[in-house]
Amino acid sequence: MLGRPRQYGDIDDSQEVHDEIREVGKLVTSSIASRKHAGFNGEQGVLEGLRKHGAAPGGQKMMNAEMAAALWSIEQGTYVTWRSNRTGEDCCRVGPATLCICGHAMSEHDLSTRKVKCVTCRCPFYRYIPSRPEEIGFGHLTRRKEFDITKWSPKCRCKHGSKEHRPKCTDCGCPSYQSDWACLVCDAKWEDHETVFEDEAERRMNGKPVGEAYKPLAGLDQEFSNIVFGKKNAQGVHVLPAPKTYNPPSQARAQARLASRSSACGSCGTPFASSAAKFCTECGQKR
Repeated sequence: MLGRPRQYGDIDDSQEVHDEIREVGKLVTSSIASRKHAGFNGEQGVLEGLRKHGAAPGGQKMMNAEMAAALWSIEQGTYVTWRSNRTGEDCCRVGPATLCICGHAMSEHDLSTRKVKCVTCRCPFYRYIPSRPEEIGFGHLTRRKEFDITKWSPKCRCKHGSKEHRPKCTDCGCPSYQSDWACLVCDAKWEDHETVFEDEAERRMNGKPVGEAYKPLAGLDQEFSNIVFGKKNAQGVHVLPAPKTYNPPSQARAQARLASRSSACGSCGTPFASSAAKFCTECGQKR
């Protein structure tokens, strides 16, 4: 029977071994069933894990970025999402700090038109690209001693990162970026998505969440948000801080900052290509 005392070198009857295996299987099955009945396999299980351990560092950074994007969208009235062409799901919220495949943040693109061209390079329109391994299920990379987040970018099928594609790969001549990874939400490839810009009316018309409902974890138990975005008080209970809003610089301040920049290179005197240009096109000197 299970747990019978044994000594090294004992030879058991095969039927006895099979009986023990079946008994162990019954115990495991019973344990799994009891946990399922208690709800530990779904939302309740995740909540229990958060209560005990909190959010993983990489996951916390992802959630913070999603919340920052949500706050910006709610305040600006412009909702930017990375949407699956296969399922129609919004797989990621996009904000000013979120990167484009050209390597520049959305804030470095002209948001005054729906084309959203990059003002720093020749990128014709904004296209979201993940900026952390956790966003594509490669969180284990960040635990490697030699890992450098500033050098990382999600790889193409040619095995070179998105940073090496403009749009052709500068290392092997690959004609365009095609991901060798899949979206965590819909399991589709990067090229099976599009970055969508919508106003609140358009989202309401399409049955998409807006306002408070657009925030991360909005459809779950409030305790999820309290733990992920809140802090423990003196009683050890997670509570949300005072509501934060995204406060972009005023248009006047932005124009004044651009106007204060020199219009010509200090080294060779060549006029800069635009007010947003960072380098001289003639000598390459930084502005």
